[in-house]
Amino acid sequence: GKNKETPEEEALQDYSAAFRAIAPLVDYVALNISSPNTPGLRGLQAPEQLKPLLEGVLALRRELGLEQQPLLVKLAPDLDARELDATVDVIVASGVTGLIATNTTLDRNIVSEMNRAKVEALGMGGLSGRGLKIKAREVHRQVLSRIPSRIKLMACGGIGSGEDAAVALQDGAALVQIYSSLIFEGPLLVGRMNRDLAERTY
Repeated sequence: GKNKETPEEEALQDYSAAFRAIAPLVDYVALNISSPNTPGLRGLQAPEQLKPLLEGVLALRRELGLEQQPLLVKLAPDLDARELDATVDVIVASGVTGLIATNTTLDRNIVSEMNRAKVEALGMGGLSGRGLKIKAREVHRQVLSRIPSRIKLMACGGIGSGEDAAVALQDGAALVQIYSSLIFEGPLLVGRMNRDLAERTY
Protein backbone atom coordinates (compact mmCIF):
# COMPACT_ATOMS: atom_id res chain seq x y z
CA GLY A 1 0.00 0.00 0.00
CA LYS A 2 0.95 3.64 -0.19
CA ASN A 3 2.59 5.44 2.71
CA LYS A 4 0.46 7.47 5.09
CA GLU A 5 1.84 10.81 3.93
CA THR A 6 1.63 10.07 0.20
CA PRO A 7 -1.24 11.83 -1.63
CA GLU A 8 -3.54 9.53 -3.61
CA GLU A 9 -2.42 11.07 -6.89
CA GLU A 10 1.18 10.02 -6.13
CA ALA A 11 0.33 6.52 -4.87
CA LEU A 12 1.75 4.80 -7.95
CA GLN A 13 5.24 5.92 -6.94
CA ASP A 14 4.99 4.05 -3.63
CA TYR A 15 3.51 0.90 -5.17
CA SER A 16 6.13 0.92 -7.92
CA ALA A 17 9.02 1.31 -5.48
CA ALA A 18 7.72 -1.55 -3.35
CA PHE A 19 7.04 -3.77 -6.37
CA ARG A 20 10.50 -3.17 -7.80
CA ALA A 21 12.10 -4.12 -4.48
CA ILE A 22 10.10 -7.22 -3.55
CA ALA A 23 8.62 -8.75 -6.70
CA PRO A 24 11.75 -10.71 -7.68
CA LEU A 25 11.90 -12.25 -4.19
CA VAL A 26 8.35 -13.44 -3.49
CA ASP A 27 5.81 -15.96 -4.79
CA TYR A 28 3.14 -13.33 -5.43
CA VAL A 29 2.53 -9.62 -4.89
CA ALA A 30 -0.61 -8.20 -3.29
CA LEU A 31 -1.59 -4.61 -3.98
CA ASN A 32 -3.22 -3.44 -0.77
CA ILE A 33 -5.76 -0.74 -1.59
CA SER A 34 -8.01 -1.50 1.34
CA SER A 35 -6.30 -1.11 4.71
CA PRO A 36 -8.50 1.10 6.91
CA ASN A 37 -5.47 2.32 8.85
CA THR A 38 -3.87 4.43 6.11
CA PRO A 39 -5.68 7.70 5.37
CA GLY A 40 -6.93 7.86 1.78
CA LEU A 41 -5.85 4.34 0.88
CA ARG A 42 -9.36 2.96 0.42
CA GLY A 43 -10.10 5.76 -2.03
CA LEU A 44 -7.85 3.89 -4.46
CA GLN A 45 -10.63 1.31 -4.87
CA ALA A 46 -12.63 3.85 -6.88
CA PRO A 47 -12.41 2.92 -10.59
CA GLU A 48 -11.01 6.29 -11.66
CA GLN A 49 -8.16 5.91 -9.14
CA LEU A 50 -7.65 2.18 -9.52
CA LYS A 51 -7.37 1.94 -13.31
CA PRO A 52 -4.21 4.08 -13.69
CA LEU A 53 -2.67 2.47 -10.61
CA LEU A 54 -3.06 -1.02 -12.04
CA GLU A 55 -1.88 0.10 -15.46
CA GLY A 56 1.26 1.55 -13.89
CA VAL A 57 2.13 -1.50 -11.81
CA LEU A 58 1.44 -3.89 -14.69
CA ALA A 59 3.67 -1.79 -16.96
CA LEU A 60 6.44 -2.04 -14.38
CA ARG A 61 5.93 -5.81 -14.14
CA ARG A 62 6.46 -6.05 -17.91
CA GLU A 63 9.49 -3.76 -17.75
CA LEU A 64 11.08 -6.03 -15.14
CA GLY A 65 10.32 -9.16 -17.17
CA LEU A 66 8.05 -10.51 -14.45
CA GLU A 67 4.89 -11.07 -16.48
CA GLN A 68 4.45 -14.48 -14.84
CA GLN A 69 4.60 -13.00 -11.33
CA PRO A 70 1.11 -13.40 -9.80
CA LEU A 71 -0.37 -10.01 -8.96
CA LEU A 72 -3.46 -9.78 -6.75
CA VAL A 73 -5.50 -6.83 -5.50
CA LYS A 74 -6.78 -6.83 -1.91
CA LEU A 75 -10.27 -5.41 -1.39
CA ALA A 76 -12.17 -4.05 1.60
CA PRO A 77 -15.38 -5.70 2.85
CA ASP A 78 -17.10 -2.34 3.25
CA LEU A 79 -17.89 -1.41 -0.36
CA ASP A 80 -21.57 -1.49 -1.21
CA ALA A 81 -22.71 -3.89 -3.93
CA ARG A 82 -22.53 -1.33 -6.73
CA GLU A 83 -19.09 -0.08 -5.68
CA LEU A 84 -17.78 -3.62 -5.40
CA ASP A 85 -19.01 -4.55 -8.87
CA ALA A 86 -17.41 -1.45 -10.39
CA THR A 87 -14.10 -2.10 -8.65
CA VAL A 88 -14.05 -5.79 -9.58
CA ASP A 89 -14.80 -4.93 -13.22
CA VAL A 90 -11.75 -2.65 -13.37
CA ILE A 91 -9.58 -5.35 -11.82
CA VAL A 92 -10.80 -7.99 -14.27
CA ALA A 93 -10.24 -5.70 -17.26
CA SER A 94 -6.72 -4.84 -16.13
CA GLY A 95 -5.37 -8.35 -16.56
CA VAL A 96 -4.09 -8.98 -13.02
CA THR A 97 -4.01 -12.53 -11.70
CA GLY A 98 -6.66 -12.23 -9.05
CA LEU A 99 -8.20 -10.65 -5.99
CA ILE A 100 -7.92 -11.08 -2.25
CA ALA A 101 -11.16 -10.57 -0.37
CA THR A 102 -11.31 -9.27 2.23
CA ASN A 103 -9.25 -6.93 4.33
CA THR A 104 -10.41 -5.83 7.80
CA THR A 105 -13.70 -4.00 8.30
CA LEU A 106 -14.67 -0.68 9.84
CA ASP A 107 -18.16 -2.05 10.53
CA ARG A 108 -18.62 -2.24 14.31
CA ASN A 109 -21.95 -4.02 13.88
CA ILE A 110 -20.15 -7.34 13.42
CA VAL A 111 -19.35 -7.20 17.14
CA SER A 112 -21.95 -8.29 19.70
CA GLU A 113 -23.71 -5.57 21.69
CA MET A 114 -21.92 -6.80 24.80
CA ASN A 115 -18.48 -6.19 23.30
CA ARG A 116 -19.19 -3.16 21.13
CA ALA A 117 -18.37 -0.60 23.82
CA LYS A 118 -15.01 -2.27 24.42
CA VAL A 119 -14.23 -2.19 20.72
CA GLU A 120 -15.29 1.44 20.38
CA ALA A 121 -13.00 2.31 23.30
CA LEU A 122 -10.04 1.00 21.31
CA GLY A 123 -10.57 3.73 18.72
CA MET A 124 -9.97 3.60 14.98
CA GLY A 125 -8.82 0.56 13.05
CA GLY A 126 -10.11 -2.45 11.22
CA LEU A 127 -11.80 -5.45 12.81
CA SER A 128 -10.92 -8.98 11.78
CA GLY A 129 -11.39 -12.52 13.01
CA ARG A 130 -14.46 -14.65 13.57
CA GLY A 131 -16.91 -11.76 13.49
CA LEU A 132 -15.92 -10.93 9.92
CA LYS A 133 -16.80 -14.38 8.56
CA ILE A 134 -20.36 -13.71 7.36
CA LYS A 135 -19.58 -10.31 5.88
CA ALA A 136 -16.48 -11.63 4.11
CA ARG A 137 -18.34 -14.61 2.65
CA GLU A 138 -20.96 -12.29 1.17
CA VAL A 139 -18.16 -10.41 -0.58
CA HIS A 140 -16.54 -13.67 -1.75
CA ARG A 141 -19.79 -14.78 -3.36
CA GLN A 142 -20.39 -11.47 -5.08
CA VAL A 143 -16.83 -11.36 -6.40
CA LEU A 144 -17.02 -14.95 -7.64
CA SER A 145 -20.25 -14.18 -9.49
CA ARG A 146 -18.46 -11.35 -11.29
CA ILE A 147 -15.08 -12.78 -12.29
CA PRO A 148 -14.14 -15.17 -15.12
CA SER A 149 -12.33 -18.41 -14.31
CA ARG A 150 -8.95 -16.97 -15.29
CA ILE A 151 -9.17 -14.52 -12.37
CA LYS A 152 -8.52 -16.24 -9.05
CA LEU A 153 -10.01 -15.37 -5.67
CA MET A 154 -7.96 -15.72 -2.50
CA ALA A 155 -10.59 -15.85 0.25
CA CYS A 156 -9.74 -14.10 3.49
CA GLY A 157 -11.67 -12.86 6.49
CA GLY A 158 -13.00 -14.94 9.36
CA ILE A 159 -11.21 -18.11 8.24
CA GLY A 160 -9.92 -19.97 11.26
CA SER A 161 -10.42 -23.69 10.67
CA GLY A 162 -10.34 -26.37 8.03
CA GLU A 163 -14.11 -26.16 7.85
CA ASP A 164 -13.95 -22.41 7.16
CA ALA A 165 -11.37 -23.00 4.44
CA ALA A 166 -13.46 -25.79 2.94
CA VAL A 167 -16.50 -23.52 2.73
CA ALA A 168 -14.47 -20.86 0.91
CA LEU A 169 -13.03 -23.39 -1.52
CA GLN A 170 -16.45 -24.93 -2.15
CA ASP A 171 -17.80 -21.46 -2.90
CA GLY A 172 -15.17 -21.18 -5.64
CA ALA A 173 -12.11 -19.59 -4.09
CA ALA A 174 -8.78 -20.86 -5.44
CA LEU A 175 -6.84 -20.08 -2.26
CA VAL A 176 -7.43 -19.04 1.33
CA GLN A 177 -5.52 -16.65 3.54
CA ILE A 178 -5.53 -16.40 7.34
CA TYR A 179 -4.37 -13.67 9.68
CA SER A 180 -6.19 -13.26 13.02
CA SER A 181 -6.51 -17.00 13.61
CA LEU A 182 -2.80 -17.41 12.89
CA ILE A 183 -1.97 -14.77 15.49
CA PHE A 184 -4.16 -16.28 18.20
CA GLU A 185 -3.57 -19.97 17.50
CA GLY A 186 -0.04 -19.96 16.12
CA PRO A 187 1.58 -21.55 13.07
CA LEU A 188 0.49 -25.10 13.96
CA LEU A 189 -3.00 -24.03 12.88
CA VAL A 190 -1.90 -24.29 9.26
CA GLY A 191 -1.09 -27.99 9.64
CA ARG A 192 -4.39 -28.68 11.39
CA MET A 193 -6.31 -26.92 8.64
CA ASN A 194 -4.44 -28.81 5.92
CA ARG A 195 -5.09 -32.17 7.60
CA ASP A 196 -8.76 -31.31 7.96
CA LEU A 197 -8.98 -30.34 4.29
CA ALA A 198 -7.17 -33.52 3.23
CA GLU A 199 -9.83 -35.62 4.95
CA ARG A 200 -12.69 -33.86 3.19
CA THR A 201 -14.26 -34.78 -0.14
CA TYR A 202 -15.29 -31.86 -2.34
